[in-house]
Amino acid sequence: MHYVRLKSLHSNTTYYFEIISGGILDNNNGHYYQLTTGPALQNNGTCQVMSKIFSDTDKTIPIDHAIVYITILSQENSSTGSFLVTPETNGRWWIDLINFRTADHQDFYPYSCDLRNILVEVEAGSKGSDQMITLSTLYDPDQPDSELQSLVPEQNHTIHITAGNNGLINPTDDVTVKHHSDISVNILPDDGYHISEVVVDGLSIGIASTYTFNYIETDHAITATFAKNTYTIYTQSDTGGQIIAPSTVDYSETCRFSIVPYTGYHISDVLIDDVSFGSIESYTLTNITQDHALRAVFEINAYSITTTAGLNGTVSPSSLSTHGSNYTVTILPDEGFYIYRVMLDGENIGQPDIYIFEDITEPHDLFVEFQQYSYVITASTSIGGTISNTGVSTILWGESIGYSIQANDGFILYDVLIDNVSNGPTAAYQFSNVKEEHSIQAVFAAEYHLYPGWNLVSLSLEPEIPLDAKTWAEDINNNGGNVDIVQTWDGKWSTYNVGAPFNFFDIEMGRGYFLRCQRESIWINAGHQWDSGTYHYDEGFNLFGFAVEHPMMASDLANIINVDQSSLIKIQQWTGSGFDTYSINAPFTDYPLNHLNGYFYCSPNLEVLKSINRQ
Repeated sequence: MHYVRLKSLHSNTTYYFEIISGGILDNNNGHYYQLTTGPALQNNGTCQVMSKIFSDTDKTIPIDHAIVYITILSQENSSTGSFLVTPETNGRWWIDLINFRTADHQDFYPYSCDLRNILVEVEAGSKGSDQMITLSTLYDPDQPDSELQSLVPEQNHTIHITAGNNGLINPTDDVTVKHHSDISVNILPDDGYHISEVVVDGLSIGIASTYTFNYIETDHAITATFAKNTYTIYTQSDTGGQIIAPSTVDYSETCRFSIVPYTGYHISDVLIDDVSFGSIESYTLTNITQDHALRAVFEINAYSITTTAGLNGTVSPSSLSTHGSNYTVTILPDEGFYIYRVMLDGENIGQPDIYIFEDITEPHDLFVEFQQYSYVITASTSIGGTISNTGVSTILWGESIGYSIQANDGFILYDVLIDNVSNGPTAAYQFSNVKEEHSIQAVFAAEYHLYPGWNLVSLSLEPEIPLDAKTWAEDINNNGGNVDIVQTWDGKWSTYNVGAPFNFFDIEMGRGYFLRCQRESIWINAGHQWDSGTYHYDEGFNLFGFAVEHPMMASDLANIINVDQSSLIKIQQWTGSGFDTYSINAPFTDYPLNHLNGYFYCSPNLEVLKSINRQ
């Protein structure tokens, strides 16, 4: 029979082995021997059994270095487990039953060291001898064999325990343990700390909360270090901004974070660990003991574009425009109205009909004011009459204005020019439903009544085309007259006989002319006002005409001429059959002057120049 002792086995492991004895290999006929270990078990305390081995029945010859196979018997003398030991000096052996297992290796033998008798059955073989002596003995823990007890060495080992700051190892101090015993230690960090590293006998085993020294045969050392817990601050920012926060924070520390929107955005909500805190700009987490998740929600800014239209027009509706966008405003006045002014944020920007808000970054107010179109109607006349509403009249869109025209004595309405276009001699005209500017001009002409015989006349208006005696007579005769002689006085008589190919002198403004007519007729003198009004007087009689628009007496004219020196002594007018004479010394002979007639003026001085104001 062979007894085999296997050492340093692992728990829950099946081992296959073979035996070589005396040079002979025994592998159980190729199937090998098999042993399955049980689980690792925690023991506590000690319970030593000891005795001697003898080779004789009288127990007088002890056996040293024998192989002893020990079986622990229950009270029913049934085998429950076994150990191999080797007696040393004088056949003495011992074993600590604390490590003794049941036969199936699954549990410790259920003994109690308090039992008075533990039956131990021993078989021994010496040095390969097949001589076996079987002995049984009772073990009384209260009455150990003093000789045997003295031979069992006290084999103790120290477990050196060192814990760093902020944690401990339990047991907290060095521990003395029995040889071949087991001991477990627990590593416990303080609140807010964690195990950083565990080192056993100088070798790091990483992070472990417990460690067991099994089957201790020597001193050991265990060291644990601890580190402060660090917690992660997870941040998530939507488009439009960022969260400024540390990525990690130590246990119990404070974390302050800020939420910063980008330009054109604002904070819509801030969530801390999925709990809404509203649109806060910053927050402080205190006494941190866990990870935290921060999320910021941003929204793009929107600005109010407020548009307001006054009466008589429309404008694009108000808008809520996002940051950086554009918005086009169209302005449309009602018919007959125009954009008077556009006020942007209180400032007049003119009269645009389209305004584009570009790259909007703030709210705006736009107000549009409309006004009705007004048009200028300019009314004027040439010399010789009047027109109502003369000058400039301002007329609102769609309104009407009328004009009446009246010729002065000696004049007729010759033409009415509407926007510089002839409209004929209309004495009344109305602009209706006015939608643009207009002008109206009344043109008057001097009307001459020529009678049979001699007529003394003077041009009241300067013709557009200069006349001479020939062309003047032709113009009169072509319009129903019958002039045969044109005559003037310039210190001597100048005469043009109609039809003669000579002596057709120029017809000048400010001079008088005799016309001999064969029948009554009317001649129209059209033209413009004579602006010069300068007269050259010779000594004696001078034949002049005075194209003066306002009424003037002969005495008035004499006073104007004689204001500086006595240059005029009498004025004569032709009556058709003779002359009426006004003398400056005979005021009773005074009479009104007519701008259509010519007059003889008698001057005692030579070469006197005099200007007469037509007005």
